[in-house]
This record gives sequence, structure tokens and C-alpha cells, in this order.
Amino acid sequence: MKVPLSWLRELTPVDVDVDVLAARLHDLGLIVEAVHTPTPLDHVVVAEVKECRAIEGADRVQLVIVDDGSGPREVMCGAFNFGPGDRVPLALPGAVLAGGLRIDVREVRSLGITSHGMLCAPDELGVGEDHDGILVFDSAVEVGGDVATVLGLTETVIELEITPNRPDCMGMVGVAREVAAAFGLPLRVPDSTVEATGADVATLASVEVHDPARCPRYVAAAAVDITIGPSPAWMAARLQACGVRPINNVVDVTNYVMLEWGQPLHGFDLDLLSGNAVVVRDAHAGETLRTLDGELRTLVGADLLICDAERPVAIAGVMGGEDSEVSPATTRVLVESANFAAPSVMGTSKRLGLRTEASARFERGVDPGVCEVAALRAVKLLRDVAGAVVCAGTVDVKEADPTPRALSVRPTRVNRLLGTDLEPALMLELLAGIEIDSTGGDDLELHVRVPTWRVDLEREIDLVEEIARLYGYNNIERSLPGGRDRVGGLTAAQHAERRLRDAVLAAGADEAQTTTFVSDEILDRLGWTDPARVVVLNPLQEENRYLRPSLVPNLLQGAAYNTARGMRSIRLAEIGSVFAPSGELLPEERIMLGAVFSGVDLDARVHRTRRARKFDVYDMKGFLESVCADMGLELEVDGTAEVGPELHPGRAAGVRIAGCDVGGFGQVHPRVADAFDVAVETFVAEIEIGPLLVAHAGRVEAYEPVSSYPAARVDLAFVVGEEMPAARLAATIRDAAGPLCHGVDLFDVYRGDPLDAGHKSLAFEVTFQADDRTLTDKDVTRAVEDVVTACADLGAVLRS
Repeated sequence: MKVPLSWLRELTPVDVDVDVLAARLHDLGLIVEAVHTPTPLDHVVVAEVKECRAIEGADRVQLVIVDDGSGPREVMCGAFNFGPGDRVPLALPGAVLAGGLRIDVREVRSLGITSHGMLCAPDELGVGEDHDGILVFDSAVEVGGDVATVLGLTETVIELEITPNRPDCMGMVGVAREVAAAFGLPLRVPDSTVEATGADVATLASVEVHDPARCPRYVAAAAVDITIGPSPAWMAARLQACGVRPINNVVDVTNYVMLEWGQPLHGFDLDLLSGNAVVVRDAHAGETLRTLDGELRTLVGADLLICDAERPVAIAGVMGGEDSEVSPATTRVLVESANFAAPSVMGTSKRLGLRTEASARFERGVDPGVCEVAALRAVKLLRDVAGAVVCAGTVDVKEADPTPRALSVRPTRVNRLLGTDLEPALMLELLAGIEIDSTGGDDLELHVRVPTWRVDLEREIDLVEEIARLYGYNNIERSLPGGRDRVGGLTAAQHAERRLRDAVLAAGADEAQTTTFVSDEILDRLGWTDPARVVVLNPLQEENRYLRPSLVPNLLQGAAYNTARGMRSIRLAEIGSVFAPSGELLPEERIMLGAVFSGVDLDARVHRTRRARKFDVYDMKGFLESVCADMGLELEVDGTAEVGPELHPGRAAGVRIAGCDVGGFGQVHPRVADAFDVAVETFVAEIEIGPLLVAHAGRVEAYEPVSSYPAARVDLAFVVGEEMPAARLAATIRDAAGPLCHGVDLFDVYRGDPLDAGHKSLAFEVTFQADDRTLTDKDVTRAVEDVVTACADLGAVLRS
């Protein structure tokens, strides 16, 4: 929302420095994005035309004698839309016009004429696109005056970001109301009273509303005997300052009133409305309408239309149609000032990909009480700028009169929530500044009436926020809430998730954040043939029209991106949601931990060997084990589990946590590595972290002092069948060894002679240590015997 300073001061006499004003607006919640101060047009002045002469041998130009107060001068001009006595913009030699055109003295030797400047069209001054003729000022404009000043081109403009909950500030009156309240100034509302001399509007047009839920109010006003032409310079300049392109006086009036009141308007050529009828109805599926931008729009039943007796003429709240637009031949105009339901306009606008100034306002919610005011303001301006005859009355179709909302607020609650000690009288004074008036009550509960333009104020807490905003957030001293009502802090699940993220980073991975959307093509690269995918109805990009069913594809893309840019060692991990169809309105959502390792382990140069080595599947397994260990959980690996087609058969395994199957890990299939252009030695993992968070939530980590007594380490090797998971045997060793066991680490797997076929040897280093004494040989021997006995129950035989 662009706010020209002169327009604002016309509505409320604020006379402070623009920086002070911008800071106060920002404090009120109207975020100032920028303050624009355009460079004025130098050496362009108002001149009076004294004489126009034809030039022999030049039919397309004329010689014009003008006077800018410094004496007469001759200029050549190719326009003929003015005459003696008119006041026009004269660019003197040295002037630089819009677009960078520099004006100099120009001698035309073939005609024997020297032109001492140039008369300017609107587009040359940057106040429109009209180049059909010279801009002609009102006769009251002073000769010799600075054109930039006359047109408001030296205007300071404050650009605001209006949040969705403040639709009342999408118009100049709403912004002025805020400024007036902030500085204790009066608000001068534009006068909409107009003397009507034409026929009654009801005799010219009829209005029917078939869907009052989506169009609770429709006001029609009319003006006839209109002369279409350019808008006056002041209006065109003001529209330009607000970022709206001037078109003609009728269209400009509807845009001007929209900017002034925040109420979108539309002007129909009354002679092009079949049956002089306006019908507001739902669209028929497949119905079409060519809008003002020239596009043919196909409509659905959820769209709301403005129709005449035969056909659609506009998309309600979004854009008008070509068949009824105002043209140079228009003489009778029907002004639409309606209130459309925000969800209806938002849905249609998004579905069509058509966002306009009107839809931006209706999507937020427009004051139903301003419809008639805006319509009458528009026809009044049409009388002033287009010579129109204003028709009497309006056609106002509504189910009920818009009424202010009654709310109550408790001063004690205000002060408790804000940490203030404000008096009830001050609260009422602050609210009265924005026309929220008191209707009674006492110091325990204040009753107020909320005007119709504040559609965002619905509950007591909204009034608390208004009081804080108007009092000034900077004026509220810092304080801590007291008593048992204090809220805040992280939940046990949130603490668990933070712990998990820390564990992922501690395990050596870099945290990634990838998009939630994927395409058919990327899923096909993984070899996934399951057609059950969650489709996004309104995707940001048409190709990425699915919610991701897995973290793996986007992580592989991240690995490929980094590989292509020379990264040799890639360890990425992400915690995020994946989605699957649920058969309900919303998809099933699960939180997953995904990881990808690709390239070489550069840390190997420090910790293992002198040369970096390639990642292997044990790096990924170790990563998962480290994360689970930090969470106080034990990870079980199942090499027999079924894995997805993106993983290499025989080089992948499933994962269990707390007895639940939660995912898997392994080397990507060579086909997938080739499809994503990553190294063959690329490893991925994806596990559901719900069990981790549930198991860890509420866990209190107890400090255990480090033992000052020496540890005893024993190597034990067991012969087991190929089907025996090493993790299961390690867990058995740990349980059997009892409290003296401080670690069980697998350090060797052997197959071959003299072992029988189908068997393998698993060698573990078992660490024993006591906290209160040095262990004896008997202590260690007894623990080892318990371990051997327990493993024998699993069929494991101790190797000698």
C-alpha cells in the first residue's frame, strides 16, 4: 500500500517529519517497507499558449507561441489538442524528461524555425501512457509554476506492508484514521454527498443476488452523459504515486475511490448490459468469460459471477469482462460497489492465478458498511472529472444492515497479559481514538462497539492487542509473568527433538533442509512404482506437484549438487516430514531422519590412515548407532529385512528400535547412483524417529562419574550361524556380563577355514570395570563364564 504524504495530510493534518511519521506507523503495526522521494522534473514549467501558427510545408506540426512568465518563446509541436489561452507544460532547454529525453534548443533549417523547448504529453512527464496530445492544465494553474509541483511529482510516498488482519488499512482513510489516533488529530473523511439530477437508478438497472452468503451486499449507482477522456492531472499524478496506471477518467475514478476507501469498485458500460440487469450467481461448470486482460477464463461451480440478463460480465471480486468494459464510446456507467466473501474471492483468484488490487482487498475482508459511501463518492467524482449527470439514489441489495460488533474487555486481564498498570479510562481513550466507542460497563468489564471496518476484531484478546498497539509497545516495560499462570517452555517431545538434532550433528553429519515437494521424474529415478502419492492441488511449480513420500530423493539431489561443485566428502542429514495418502482429507504425516554419505571420509586421514578412504556401509551404520546411543536407545540391524528398490541388494539392512521396525540403510543401487549422478559409493538411511522421540521424551540423563579404577578388556570370539545378527549376540553379551560390563565392541568378522560352511566367527572386545574397586581375575572370569553360558543358549560356540 503506497501512501502519498500530501493525500494523507489532506485527510488528517499531520505535520511531522516523514521519518518520525514512518517510525510511528511502524510502531502501530503498519510496517514501513520504504519511503520514496522522487527527483523532481527540473526546468519544466507552466506556460500559457498565446498563438498557434501553421508552418508552410509542414502539415503535421505547428508553431506555438507560449509565455512562461519570462517572455514569449517559439516552440514546434506535433499535437493540435490545445489553443490560445490554454496552460500547458513547457520543457525548457536543459530539462530531462521521463525516460531520459533531454531537451535542447533545436534549429530546423529546412523550415527556418528554431524551437526553444518542447510542450509535453502526459507520458513524457511520467503521469500516464497517453501520447495523443499535450497535457492541458486547469485555467487556475499559475503561469510559470513548477510542473512537478503542480502534478505532485515531488510527492513523498510511504510504502506500507499491510498484514492480512488489517484490511481497513488497504485504503487511505484507514491509514489516516490510524495516524490521526496516534497523533491526536482530527480525521477529515471525504465528502460523498452529491446532488443527483438524473433519473432514479432503479429505473435504469435491476440487481439480483442469488448467493447472499458469498455476496452479502451489492450497491449499484449510476451516472450518465459521461464524456470519456483523460483524468485531471492531480488525479493521474496521485494514482501514479500509488502505483496505479491512469487509463481514463471513469476507470481512474473507480481506482481512486478504491485507494481512498479500500472498497474495490467496477464500472460497467450500462448500454452493454443485456436487459440492464445485474445478476450475482454461481458459475456453471465449463462457463467461460474473457476478462479485461484478454484471457479466456474457464469457470467452475465454486466461482461467483456478475452477469447481465444473458451472460457473465465479471468474475466477482477479481476482474471484469471485456464485453462490458468502459470504452471511448461509453456515455452511461453503472458503478458496482459490493461486498464479496473473502474465501470465495481467494479460492477463485488462486485457482485462476489471477491476483488483482480488488482481490487483494476482498481476500482480507472489506467493510460491508462502506459500499454505499464508496459508490456515491465515485459518481460525485464522475460528475467533477467527466461532466457526468448523477442518477438519483442507489440500488442496495442486502440481507441486513451492517452493524457494529459488541465486545467486552476486562482491564485486569489487559494488565495481566501486558504487564502494565493502565487505568480503565485510559484504555477507553485509546480505543476511542480509532472509533471503538464505549457502550457502558464498569472498571471490572468495559463494553465497547467495534465499527464494521474492523473485521479483524472478534474477541477480547483482539482488544487487548489493540490497547497494547495504541499505547505503544515501546512504552511497555519489561517484566516477568508471575503466579501459577505462567506458560512457556519446551515440551518433553520438543526437548527430545532438539536432543536428536544435536545427536545428528555430533555424529558428523551436516544438517540439510530440502523442499517438501517432489516430481514424478525424481521418484521414477528411485524406481518407485507405487502410484499412491499425495498430489498438491495448487503447486508452486507444476512439475513438483507431489508431497514427498521420502527424504531420500531430495537428499540424493543435494549430494549430486555438492558433488558437481567439487565437494569430495558429503555427509548430509535431515529431520523432516514425509507424506502418504490416508483416505481422509489430510494425508498421513510421519517425521523421519534421513541421511546420505557420498565420496570419501576425509576424517580417515586423521583417525585411521594417512589417505582418505571411501565411505562404506559401516559408516552409515555407525552414524545411526551413534545417534541412537546419544538418545539412550539401542539400534538393532536386520540384514534379512526387505528394503526398497533404491538400495543395493545384499548391501542394505533394516533397522529396529525398541522392537519396532523403523526403516533401513544401505548402499544405493548402481542404477539410482547413475540416475542421480552421484558416486557408486553413496549410502543412504531413512528411519522413522517417532519411536526415538517417544522413548526419549521425559528421560532425565543422570550423571555417572568416571571410574578411577582400571578396566579389564577381554576378547571373545564366537562361532555362529550366518543368520545370527551381530547386534543380537552383542546384546546377549552385555546382559550376561552384568553391571561390570562397560562396553561390547565388534572388531572382527571371519568366514572360511576351519569354519564350516554357513558359519561365521564374530569377535568382540568386552570391557569390564568397577566403580568402587580394582577387579580381580575371579571377577572377570566369573563374568566371562556367564557370558559364554548365555551365548551358548543362542547356539554360539566360544572359539579356543
